[in-house]
Formats: sequence, C-alpha cells, structure tokens
Amino acid sequence: MKPVLLFAIDAPFDLTINDPLRELSLMKLWDSWIRKYLYVFRMSDMDKVIALTRIKVDLSEQKDEILNLVDRCPPLKQKLMTEKFKGKGFLHIQRFPKIFRVRTVISKEEKVFDIPVETVQAAWRAILQYPLNQPHKSKAIAEKWCKEMGITRFNRQSGSFDGDKMYGMRSVYFQFYYSLKILEHLELINYHKNGMVERIKNEWVVQSEIGGEECCNFEIE
Repeated sequence: MKPVLLFAIDAPFDLTINDPLRELSLMKLWDSWIRKYLYVFRMSDMDKVIALTRIKVDLSEQKDEILNLVDRCPPLKQKLMTEKFKGKGFLHIQRFPKIFRVRTVISKEEKVFDIPVETVQAAWRAILQYPLNQPHKSKAIAEKWCKEMGITRFNRQSGSFDGDKMYGMRSVYFQFYYSLKILEHLELINYHKNGMVERIKNEWVVQSEIGGEECCNFEIE
C-alpha cells in the first residue's frame, strides 16, 4: 500500500487567493457555519499553500503522528538516525499502558528500551524530594531512585552510595537515564547537558483511561 499524504486548511473568502488555492486543492468545501472554505491538499504542495496564504504552520501537536509515519519509512528513518552523529539527535518516546518505549541511537545502531511506568514513577518520586526550580546532580537523584526501586547493590559497606558503579552498569543506568528523559518529555523536569536535573512541575498530570485527567504527586494509577 502506498498512501497519499494530505493536509487541510480553512480560509476565509478572499478573491486574491481562492482561485489559486482551488486549483491546487483536491477538494474545496464552503462551511456556512464558520463562513470559511475548507481545502484539502497533497502534502507535497504545502510550500505552495504557505506561499499563497502566508500562514504559519505549527505541527508540534502532530509530533507523535509524524514519528509514527517515520517508523513506516525506512529510508527516512535511517536518515534521521544518521543525523544523530551530526549533533541533531534522535529520541522517540511512545506511551503504552504499562511501559514507555524509547527509541534512540547508540554506536550507530537503533536501540529500543522498554521502561516500565513504575520505573519512571520511582524517578519522579525521587525528584519530588528536591525543591522546585533548583538544579541537582543526577547522581544524587540516582541514589534516591535506587532506594525507591529497592536496589541496594550500589551501596558501599560504609552505607554510602557508589554512583560511578551504578552508572557503569549500563542495564540499570539506562533504566534511570531514560526515566529522566521521559520525565523531560512530559515537561516535568529540565535535564541539563551538564547532568543537572531541575524539577519544573509539582504534579504529574496524566490522561485517565476514561479520557479525563488525573493529578498525582507520587504515582499514576
């Protein structure tokens, strides 16, 4: 199957642009309720439509849909993965009922990490122990995350936490690191390039299964 990608806009009656838009469009309808035309175009004509209408296009709300399209276009997906090594990065996060799926590139290969929701919750509980809008070292948060997770293997005999040892165990480190990236994706924290983590929200607001919203400080139902 080779689908055709389309997009739609609405526009008021305007003699200077209505005819050019009609010629470009695949479909044109007049909506008497909002008193505007609805046009449907091929995605390949987007630049022409922007030039005619001078509208500002913001596709940020369609980010997940666009990333899903990328997954179904291997050549484009490979190109994006290659861009990782040019400093542009590649990180795709999807939410499922019990996990967050993270796709990224490590050593020029795509890697997929399934992070349980409970693991991300533990990171959120750890971060909640620090004041709002004050950056703290990620290793300090890692210690509290380990306590939340019941992980004791990185405790020295003296009782202190060996962050370097934890960071060296990649399987555990990636669970912690990508939990932070997920919280950043959810706009709950800022994860700075110097390794400092800053909480910017007091509550984790999530969509409930029945379509409403739930606020939680410590866990998601």
